[in-house]
Amino acid sequence: MVGDIYSVTINFDLVNYPATSRFFYREEVEHSVGTNPCEILAVRWWAINGSALMSMTSKLCRVAAVTARKHRGNPVPKFKHWLPLNLGERQTAALTEMSAVLLRLRQGNRTSKHDGKVFVPGAPREGSKNGLYGTAFLNTRVAPWVAGLLVGVDEGGFLPGIWKLGVVSATVLNSFGRSAAGWDAAYSTVQGIDVAAEIAGRRTRYVRLDGAGQNLPGVE
Repeated sequence: MVGDIYSVTINFDLVNYPATSRFFYREEVEHSVGTNPCEILAVRWWAINGSALMSMTSKLCRVAAVTARKHRGNPVPKFKHWLPLNLGERQTAALTEMSAVLLRLRQGNRTSKHDGKVFVPGAPREGSKNGLYGTAFLNTRVAPWVAGLLVGVDEGGFLPGIWKLGVVSATVLNSFGRSAAGWDAAYSTVQGIDVAAEIAGRRTRYVRLDGAGQNLPGVE
């Protein structure tokens, strides 16, 4: 329903370093009755943004799945939209440099320290110099994807559902104990997205892949 908050997680497979990028969305126009909104959001996110994302990432990067979860509102099952197993995969060596594009999601409700930061892994280094991405890469391969993120996600097929990109302040959310009121207070609609020219490093963490028997090193 309107006001419910979701996350969309992109699962990347970089051979030795599985990675994720996560975005938050709020339902602005209620989705159609009798459907799982997480399934709609995951499938439509990829339909709208997938092609531009694949254009932005290296040919050696594979995107494995898009997972949507609901965090605020009546609970529904999460949905993982598995992508074709060979999507983005190339029969060549793995990426040697684990570089990422850093996005800053600007919101207008709080100071800039509450802006969102999203690391998008798998970026190529062709045309980069002195630790900076080339202008051509940023303008022709990153900018179209960012523009699509700002538009949001619609249900498609002349159906009503619309979700808009936002930022969730962990500080505010935790102060409310992750209640519905906390999600409402912590959420801010994204007003714009800045892309850092610098090639970003990422904090290493451990992620557990579905079906995996052990924890594997990953990134966020």
